[in-house]
Amino acid sequence: HSVVNQFSAKMIGFSYFGMTCRIYLSALHYNENVNRRQATLASEEERWRMEFPKRGDYVVRERKVQIT
Repeated sequence: HSVVNQFSAKMIGFSYFGMTCRIYLSALHYNENVNRRQATLASEEERWRMEFPKRGDYVVRERKVQIT
């Protein structure tokens, strides 16, 4: 849902054809980037990131390569 909102903001009105094209575009974008690999440094060391939620302990997750 957030990927669809990225391509078609709800505050702007689009025609039916324009909205259909934007939905298709968001699906193609999602399918292209769903299985991104983990980012690495020049020394082939994997990159990680830390997230700090409002409740609970921190979480360490892998950093992904840039979106195409």
